[in-house]
Amino acid sequence: MANIAENLVFGIDLGIGSCGWAVLNQKAKDENIVALGSWCFDVPETDKERIPTNQIRRANRLLRRVIRRRRNRMAEIRRLFASKGMLDTADPDALAKISADPWEMRAKGLDYQLTPQEFAVALGHIAKRRGFKSAAKRVSTNAPSEDSKMLAALEKTKEQSAQYRTIGEMFARDPAYADRRRNRDGCFDRTMSREDLFKETQILFESQRRLGNFSATSETEQAFIDIAFRQKPMQDSERLVETCLFEPDEKRASRFAPSFERFRLLCRLVNLRVTDGLEDRPLTPEELRLACEDAGKTRKLSVKKVRSLIGLRDDQRFTTIPPDQEQHDIAARTGDALTGTATFRAILGESFWRQLLPHPEQLDRAAWIISFHELTDTIISKLATIGLPSEVMELIRKALEDGKFSKFKGAASLSDKAARKLIPFLQEGLTYDKACQKAGYNHAASKFIHYDSIDTKAKFNSLMDDVRDSITNPVARKAISEGMKQVWAMRNQWGLPGAICIELARDVGNSAEKRREIESGIKKNTAQRERERQEAKEHLNQSDISSETLLRYRLWKEQGGRCCYTDQPITPSQLIASDNSVQVDHILPWSRFGDDSYLNKALCTAKANQEKKNRTPWEWIHNQKGVEAWNHFTAAVESRKETRGLKKRNFLLKSSKETEERFRSRNLNDTRYAARVMAEAVRLLYPSGNRAEKGGVKRVFTRPGALTAALRHAWGVESLKKINGKRLNDDRHHALDAAVVAAVSEKEIQKLTKSFQICEQKGLARPMRDVPMPWEGFRHQLETAYADIRVARPERRRARGKGHDATIRQLREEKDGPVVYERRAISDLKLTDLERIKDPERNSAIISSLRTWIEKGKPADYPPQSPKGDEIRKIRVMSRNKPAVSVRGGTADRGEMTRVDVFTKMGKKGKPEWFLVPIYRHQVIDRIQWPQPPNQAAANGKSEKNWPTMGLEHEFRFSLYPRSYVQIVKRDGEIIEGYFAGLDRTVAAFSLLSSSDPTSIQRGIGAKTLESIRKYNVNRFGDISMVEQETRTWHGDVCISPDQPDSA
Repeated sequence: MANIAENLVFGIDLGIGSCGWAVLNQKAKDENIVALGSWCFDVPETDKERIPTNQIRRANRLLRRVIRRRRNRMAEIRRLFASKGMLDTADPDALAKISADPWEMRAKGLDYQLTPQEFAVALGHIAKRRGFKSAAKRVSTNAPSEDSKMLAALEKTKEQSAQYRTIGEMFARDPAYADRRRNRDGCFDRTMSREDLFKETQILFESQRRLGNFSATSETEQAFIDIAFRQKPMQDSERLVETCLFEPDEKRASRFAPSFERFRLLCRLVNLRVTDGLEDRPLTPEELRLACEDAGKTRKLSVKKVRSLIGLRDDQRFTTIPPDQEQHDIAARTGDALTGTATFRAILGESFWRQLLPHPEQLDRAAWIISFHELTDTIISKLATIGLPSEVMELIRKALEDGKFSKFKGAASLSDKAARKLIPFLQEGLTYDKACQKAGYNHAASKFIHYDSIDTKAKFNSLMDDVRDSITNPVARKAISEGMKQVWAMRNQWGLPGAICIELARDVGNSAEKRREIESGIKKNTAQRERERQEAKEHLNQSDISSETLLRYRLWKEQGGRCCYTDQPITPSQLIASDNSVQVDHILPWSRFGDDSYLNKALCTAKANQEKKNRTPWEWIHNQKGVEAWNHFTAAVESRKETRGLKKRNFLLKSSKETEERFRSRNLNDTRYAARVMAEAVRLLYPSGNRAEKGGVKRVFTRPGALTAALRHAWGVESLKKINGKRLNDDRHHALDAAVVAAVSEKEIQKLTKSFQICEQKGLARPMRDVPMPWEGFRHQLETAYADIRVARPERRRARGKGHDATIRQLREEKDGPVVYERRAISDLKLTDLERIKDPERNSAIISSLRTWIEKGKPADYPPQSPKGDEIRKIRVMSRNKPAVSVRGGTADRGEMTRVDVFTKMGKKGKPEWFLVPIYRHQVIDRIQWPQPPNQAAANGKSEKNWPTMGLEHEFRFSLYPRSYVQIVKRDGEIIEGYFAGLDRTVAAFSLLSSSDPTSIQRGIGAKTLESIRKYNVNRFGDISMVEQETRTWHGDVCISPDQPDSA
């Protein structure tokens, strides 16, 4: 049995790129803060566009595969042509050497016999760019955006090509295609379909055979088609679908399986409560039947529609759904709740739909097959095994071809078998947990249920594999992984604590689009608050507006200057008066509902607040003053245009005890998926009986950000993050937040609740800002510990990513050495750029045309033209870039620096001299070009060929990776510490990132004449240990000298 230190509490504040942590001793007499710090890690997405890095890697990987397959295909085509005597050799440039226009050959070949070489050029052109084809079932509507554009362009091209024999003839002969036959960025109007090119190939061979071309044999035609139009089938995703927690032998259902959609709808309906103003109740089994019996006529089932189906009166409504949200789908947060059911119903027609209703497993299986297979032929063959009538099979085949199942993708949370087993109990009105109990399932089961206590590194690693598999969002996966590792490290350092409190930033688990939306909302709200603050200054004639006064002013303005309960007028002077005549009230009492958000706050007179006490508006007004008073209050709320949504719901809520408990649980605990996954995993660090199971002790708590944010303000923690009212860029802030999270223990919440209950019973205002600190001296202890924090960051040792930039520039040897040329859009040109155009004598006419165009102001309607009359769009210009990475005869810019190897030797004056050898990704990746590590150190003001080479007199000390922790001492004694942030190779100076401020970088630190450079290892707690000396390695082998790796 693991020992549990009941006096300790761990706090974790987890963001998408940071993990604040804290260890508190609740029973200490003086120093309650044992330790705290911040661990900051890289977010797996680009900084600006926020594109996940795995998405970029996947796109690059797919592009490399396309290029590789095209290269192999063309090599095979050339070998075929060479074997048939159509080419002299199969060399890579064999087709390019033939001076024939491929477009002209493709058109000419329909009416005139081509030479074997000309025929090879025409066919090779088709094989190289073989057109667009999608083999997926969702080609119509659920294709990527570029595919959608291509499909639209294909339809237009097909219409235009009807008057020509082949698509190649149209492109060669139609004047509309004379100036451009290729697509441009984002413009796909020159897209050809593979089907059209296949037909053109057949027509070309038939025409050439008719015209007597001996190369156009049927054997050559078939061999060419087999190579040129070969396509590997798309991979199905059925193997990636996880098993059901309730039925281990079953895969999880499709999200669009009719049984799962019915299960999800019933789960929502059984939790609704109907009120008529006097009492509230759940839906009856008959009402549940009425709501579901005709499901699927439409994709969306709105709240308003359900009201109609079950026959609610006008004075009845659902307690938790505001009237202005009754147009929303009742079960789906986004999209529609019954897309799968409605799709099948529409495709099959009522007759077949009714025929299959008694056998829901058939349609569930059909939805599964369609969702997790890509090719229509595969889907049809799989469907043939499940016993569907032949007429139904034909209808589904037609629907697949028409793209009707384009949205069918993704797995549900359980199998369709489990859903079908639970549905009867849900239809009886049982809630999900009780339905699971009746069905013999454990409703609290998770994919981690098979784990015993995690007490070894091997078990922890196995758990982490399952945790990562549970989260598809790469940003959330990285954050949860780092948070778990931090908790594990803390457990190893201090043992198991009595409690672990976790707060996840609201951006964890959200997509980049959603996070941008949140940030935009924050900026919008901040700007709105500032406008309101200025407005309040003028209206109240005050030079400064406190946060409390601003809150009062906002509520006063929202409520039309009247008390929210009594409708009595409130004067502006009362907002700033010290007589407490008006108060900010929690509409739903905080002690019962735990909601401190703006949407649960209202401005009222002190007298009204004293009468309301700890009751909801309904309990106070309706139950004490009667129906007429309640109707008057309801009308007043409805008339306030600014009071809407959740705030209106709070005013008019007719709560039950069940509703109250649900609200409180949600407001005091983070119930989002990512938080639940992490909490489930952290619980496994504890032995059985301490995992919140039935009869067990709850040790792990997830706190919502709104609660801890309010307490940070109340306890003065926010002020530690600012200087002169301005918030600092300081990653130590995450540690402060973690300390507050740890301090919000269950005991603290109980204390808060009791405190609020007392004030509410007396009708006194109890704002969060008046909440006492968790212990005396809390803020002082926190400020002291905060000053000593060293933010920990991991070294980036992996050499992942692109070895060089994608743009390959032309490299040409000229009399003064190699020169780099790049293609530039003419819109970016300046007059001075014309001097650097390649081959100025040969291109003098083009330069003159460009000069005239630029001098006229670059008119878009009159682009410059070449001597042939072609429109000029891009021109090759001498680049200021130096040759970097050699790629296919050209040059590309280097990728990121992977590491910098640090060498030293004693100088002439007995002082150490330091040398920095930059090493790039392409050097690490290319073992053939770089069998030995680079050994030239960057030198200030020297070209790379003149850099000093490291020899036996130089001693290797260590390698600096991005985020290596470094301390440097200058000759004058100045000491600078920070994380290594890069090397400027042109001046042999490196940069250091501030330990705490991620935006503060000190650049231009010259290395050669430093007194010393020291490297330190930094653990997760910010503790450092000096690296005396490392062993230099290259491709995994130890280097025994600056030149040679030891392969022994």
